[in-house]
This record gives sequence, structure tokens and C-alpha cells, in this order.
Amino acid sequence: IHPGHFVRTHTGKYHRVVEVRSREVPQTVIVKPYCNWPTQCSPEHPFWTRRGWIEAKALRETDYVGVPLVTETFDWLDSIHGIPMTEDDLWFYGLYIAEGYIPLSGTHQVTFTLGMREDTLAGEIIRYCNEHDYGLRRRVTYTAQQLIVDGGRELADGLRYLFGNRSDRKHIHPTVQRLTKRKLEHLLDGYFAGDGFIEKASSKRLGITTVSKALAIDLRNVLLRLGIISSTYAEPPPKSVWKGRTITGRHYPYRLSVTKQFAGAWGRITPSLAGHVPQGPTPEGLRYNGMTVAHIADDYAWYRVRSVTENVPAPVYNFSVEGDESYIADGLAVHNCWWRHEGGCTFCSWTNTYKNYRQLSVDQFMADVESAHALGAREYFDDAGTFSPPGRWFDEVLQQLTAL
Repeated sequence: IHPGHFVRTHTGKYHRVVEVRSREVPQTVIVKPYCNWPTQCSPEHPFWTRRGWIEAKALRETDYVGVPLVTETFDWLDSIHGIPMTEDDLWFYGLYIAEGYIPLSGTHQVTFTLGMREDTLAGEIIRYCNEHDYGLRRRVTYTAQQLIVDGGRELADGLRYLFGNRSDRKHIHPTVQRLTKRKLEHLLDGYFAGDGFIEKASSKRLGITTVSKALAIDLRNVLLRLGIISSTYAEPPPKSVWKGRTITGRHYPYRLSVTKQFAGAWGRITPSLAGHVPQGPTPEGLRYNGMTVAHIADDYAWYRVRSVTENVPAPVYNFSVEGDESYIADGLAVHNCWWRHEGGCTFCSWTNTYKNYRQLSVDQFMADVESAHALGAREYFDDAGTFSPPGRWFDEVLQQLTAL
């Protein structure tokens, strides 16, 4: 994230990032909610809860931390970034998110890699390409089959922009997330057809695994839009042994699962995979060990806090955001860390926080002020917020300022 980027705030709207800062803190805390991965932050970092903004160190296990739902519907959109948005198109795009990739440069061909037994999916890709007059060729290896689609530069650019081009960079563009619920169901069906699974032993959950954290969060948001609560968590990178050496994978696997409590919706969001599961009502919350650990209310998804634990020193990051001064971090709404629930901020003086900060001498500072004064300036603004801590330096500056 850089200044000028737009981020989603706790109100669900997008605002511009004004400034990005980082600092090393002597202690961090790890906030672990149910159904979500942990967030490491400074103890003062405020989270949006049912009680309002609460600093991480003050969160209780009875608190619920929240994230805003996508409530807008762009039912008038027939295309986005040059590619069509019919229900059939969305199914194809969902399968692309699961199984497709596009090289970064040099070609506008879209490649789908399928297993040797996934002839049904291959047939759907062939049908779609025939209906749209897209070029198509098939390549078969010992372990997989590849279908290479040539739909022109417009298709490749649209898919790359809206959904990413390779597995660890896949996502679902915010505009796509605001399409009608019926279209989103087709998008999910195409995705689950490619990457989804149902636990065969117990049929207790519908799940996916991805190496893109952004995609896991976007899928969770799309499911929430449909009233379905899912659980997301990360696992360590996979390891394998080759010629006596242990090789660790480059990416963390992120898992998303929809428990059997929402099995009534499985057939609605992925008839390709769970069409045999009877459809039924969708519960308003997710229960675990006799308590509600997640629920939807007031246009927010609320997740119960499981634990807040102290952790090691670490660098932390903050965004200053126009208007709301909040943003979504690790799938939860947080406020920037300069704000405090009691008022004020935790470090107004850079010269106190950073001992090696190069502070101007009083004479150097006053020389700058006098130069500006000679040019007719009558106000002197320091954009760090406060130019010095209280003490001898500040007293001397005040004396000389009043003497001007």
C-alpha cells in the first residue's frame, strides 16, 4: 500500500491513503478471533467492535470484532474492464481464478491446467470458447491437460486486471464483488468446480485451498454478501524431502471452509460440486462449543475474540486515510494507531520516540523562521504535528518567537 492508493474503511467505503508509516514497538499483541487468522499489532491499535473502537490490549473474549459487508449492488453493469458479465461469463471467470493463468507479458493467451480426469471442466471450457469464437488448442502431458484459450488481448487484460494473473496474485476486484447475488453464485460455482472439495469422510465442510491471501479474503467477502459465514486460516508452507534434503514451499496455503451448519447453501453456491446436498435455510450465525462465534448484523460480520496474547517486539505499520482514518487489515476493520480511544496519540514527539532523530538547534530553527518572516509569512506550520518535545529547547524557541 502506498500514498494515493484507495483502501476500504470500517464504513465499507473506499478512501485515499494519505501517508504510510512504520515503527518498531517494544511489544506487540496477537489478536485471534474465531473464523479468522491472527492479527499482530501494537497494544494500542484500535479494532472496530460491537462496543465501538477498542484498543487491542483492552479487547475481551466476549468482544466481537467486525468487518463491513458489501451492501451495494451494481445490477446495471453488463461489462467491466472490457469483458462481459453475464452469468455464463462469471462461471468461466470463476474457473479461471481456480485453474487459469496468464503470462505477465508477451502473450494474451489464457491457459487452464486441469487433471486428466477433469474432462467435464474441459468440456465446459470448449463449449464456452465455441460460443464466443475464441481460439482454443489442447495440450496433454502424462499428468495433466492444458487448454490454451486465445480470446484476444481484451479478454486477457480484463482477466488479469479483475482477477490476477497467477495463483499467488489471484483476487476478486471490488467492482465484481458488487454484482448481483445471482451472478456471484455463478462465479463461486465456477471457482469451486475447479478448486473446491467436500470432506468425503464426514461431509462436515465445503472448502478450498489457495496460496493467495487476498483471494481467501475476497472469497470470504463474497460469501458474506450471500449471507454465508466461512472460516479462514493459514498453514505453514508445505515441506517435502528430495534426495535427503528438506524443501519448503514458497507460499503459505490459505484455507477457507464453510461448515455443515451452512450446508443448506452449498447447493446454491456450487451446484457443480454440491448439487446433491439438499438446500435449506441459512442460519444467521455460526456456533461452536455452544456459543455464537460469528454472526451477521447491522451490515457487518462480527467475529468473537478467541484470545489476545502478548508477543515479541516487531515493526508495525499504519495508514493515514482520508476521512475515516480506518482500513481493513487481515480481514478486520482497524483504526490507524495515532488515534486513541481516550483521546490524543501515543507518540506525538518524534524526538522522544526516535532518539537518533536529527533535531535542529534553536539557532538553526529560528534562522528558518526569520527567513520566512522576512518574506511576509505570519504562520509557521510543521507537518510532523509537533516539532519538539517540551523542555529547554521548546522554552528557548518560544522566547525567541515572542521577540520577533
